[in-house]
Amino acid sequence: MVILIRRHIDLIQLLIQQNKCKPASFFGEELHVSSKTIYSDIHELEVFIKNFGLELTTVPGSGIRLEGASENKKELLKFIHTAIKKDGYSKEMRRMMIVKKIFVDVQNISLDELSREFIVSKTSLYNDIAIIEKMMNEENVHIIINHDGIECKGRESKIQRAIEKFIMYFNAENKSSIEDTIEAMFDSKVVCIVDQLLFHEYSELTDHVSDYYIDGLRLSMMILLSRLDKGFHLEKEEEFLFNSLKFME
Repeated sequence: MVILIRRHIDLIQLLIQQNKCKPASFFGEELHVSSKTIYSDIHELEVFIKNFGLELTTVPGSGIRLEGASENKKELLKFIHTAIKKDGYSKEMRRMMIVKKIFVDVQNISLDELSREFIVSKTSLYNDIAIIEKMMNEENVHIIINHDGIECKGRESKIQRAIEKFIMYFNAENKSSIEDTIEAMFDSKVVCIVDQLLFHEYSELTDHVSDYYIDGLRLSMMILLSRLDKGFHLEKEEEFLFNSLKFME
């Protein structure tokens, strides 16, 4: 599941409007973001767009184009317009994406950038961050906003635990499936690594463990790997995730 933010919507509309390949810089200039961000968005949208019988094609030296029948493109436009009217920009979705950007992807992002992306006022964003921080404070994790952007402060073990708590809370409150939430929050490579490890390499340990504990373990490992990829390490005294697996049932 892709959570469509305003930039995704605008990018899809731009892609549909083009009759030929356009470089990432073209879309970046139109949306006021870098080419790197455009390529990242393209990667996130690929599977979503394939559901409509369309394909995003990157041609070296030429650029990016959306390929497929015009009828399918009309269906895609209809869907995203419906998503906007429904809850594509709901405050709950927005808060989850803020947590993803700050805590999981560890993006260097400012309030101004978030305001443009979600098309909300800074006042609304301050409120979102206050609500997120209230939950994070339970683990003694704090969100700092300054001229350099938005960042989190706290012990790495506490930060990871706070992320997991927030995701579980969001999932329960919005009655989302854990698979949809995981797909929205984590890179597909991270998901594949964790699931390969749990359900194949260590299947003899996980086969008889309840789904509730497995979901928690998957989230913990995905958060750990995502943060590790960004250079954040658990403190030395932290126990390895599998140490407590035998006590789950």
